[in-house]
Amino acid sequence: MSELKPCPMCGGAAFVGPLTRKRWFCECEECGVSMISQNDKQAAIDQWNRRAIPADQVLVPIDLFKRLLAHIEYDAAGAPSESTASDISDELRALLQP
Repeated sequence: MSELKPCPMCGGAAFVGPLTRKRWFCECEECGVSMISQNDKQAAIDQWNRRAIPADQVLVPIDLFKRLLAHIEYDAAGAPSESTASDISDELRALLQP
């Protein structure tokens, strides 16, 4: 069984419990925010743990992130090449486009 993530509103601990024989709910112990699942216990946990990306953040593809890490770190020669830095900055700017 999956562990519940902290509350998306306040970060408090959450619990899962039965509402009826076929409906489950998850609720924050701190602020009381809750959600109900029409399916089963695992579905309730999965729904609680599913998060949208906050409006002030972007999802970065893992390959771009790895390239960014590899090329941003300074090596023995000094800094990443200008063309590599330009390519990465172009890709990062593209993530900000609607």
